[in-house]
Amino acid sequence: MCNTVHRIREANNHAAIDIVRLYRTRPRGGGRGAKNGAPDENCFALTQTGNRGDDAAVLASRRKFRLMGAAMNVPSTRPVKSPLLPCARRAAIALLAFATILAPTISPTATAAPQASTLADLTKLREDWVQDLRTKQLEPILKFYAADAVFLQPTGERITGAAALRTLFQTIMATFNSDLTLHSQNLETSGDLAYDSGDFQETLTTIASGAKITAKGSYIIIYKRQPNGTWQIVQHVWTGTPPPGT
Repeated sequence: MCNTVHRIREANNHAAIDIVRLYRTRPRGGGRGAKNGAPDENCFALTQTGNRGDDAAVLASRRKFRLMGAAMNVPSTRPVKSPLLPCARRAAIALLAFATILAPTISPTATAAPQASTLADLTKLREDWVQDLRTKQLEPILKFYAADAVFLQPTGERITGAAALRTLFQTIMATFNSDLTLHSQNLETSGDLAYDSGDFQETLTTIASGAKITAKGSYIIIYKRQPNGTWQIVQHVWTGTPPPGT
């Protein structure tokens, strides 16, 4: 009877050892119960028939394989920081500083001040031109025009150049007294060019007879900024009914 029990125990021990060996040599994920490379749980259930020593060996193998499976999910290398990140950060900081410095130069407030100053200068030129015509200041009024300036008369006549303009204004000043008034409607600038457009009213008094002639119409004056920074008239258009003798 003792021999029979001993033989049954030895058989059970050998069976448990064989199951452990089978578990160690079987491919990962090969059993029906294996998922994602995990050991087949049914293999461990068969070792329950062995003795406690063999059970301990099977549990140790089980923990070993579980640790190996967990290790497969851990990245083999540590993440490497890109060397471009510090450079990109420094570039962003430099760009922000540059934008902060440049902002005042391109802001609407910065550009509005010079334009307002230019418009004020052109307004004064128009007023001075009218005053010189009324007071018959020939030389000062000729300085408003560029050397190749053009004056378009209401008759359509085109007067070009300093000499022709001198003759025109000499004739007007010698023949009439004027109370010319200009009403500007548009005054704008673009780079080195500007224009003043509006209408006029004028009463001309003939010096020889004292007869009065009333005239009205529109005008356009085109200015060009010269190399020395001053503005001069390059085109002067006068429309309306021309007074006799002009």
